[in-house]
Amino acid sequence: FLIALCLAIPYLIVLANILLWEPYKIVESQKVRKSKVKMGSFKGKVLVITGSFGKTTLRNILVDLIKSHFKVQTVDGNINTKIGIVEWILKNNLNAEYLLLEVDPYIVGEIKEILEITGCDIGVITNIGDKNKKRIKDLETQTKAFYEIVQNSNSDAVIKKKKKIKEKK
Repeated sequence: FLIALCLAIPYLIVLANILLWEPYKIVESQKVRKSKVKMGSFKGKVLVITGSFGKTTLRNILVDLIKSHFKVQTVDGNINTKIGIVEWILKNNLNAEYLLLEVDPYIVGEIKEILEITGCDIGVITNIGDKNKKRIKDLETQTKAFYEIVQNSNSDAVIKKKKKIKEKK
């Protein structure tokens, strides 16, 4: 019996994932809707940082620079996915003049989805390089994913570093 149960566990996990997928998506969409409403009443500016690496370091530097003149809020640690940002928004009182977020996409379209929730007054792409290849395989697709910050910002205040992109072979 024990051997049969051990052999069945992977199948039970797959079955549980299938059965729980729809309830999970319903709860997620409710959280997204609530966070959009909450962000809709946010009066400050939203600064969003993306790129292959350097996001957290740049965010921390900007927080240190901005906080001497303005009230600033940022997420804790490395929260940079859609659901992580949504849950952070719902748990926190948004009362700053500047909200600094970092986003790290797993797929093309994810930054756009996040910015539909948070908005983006100022967007920053730190760089595009090899780090994200575990998630997005080639530099062309990474560029497309990161460029969503430019396409979906509320203004033209997007900072980009111009540098030729070379893919390692």
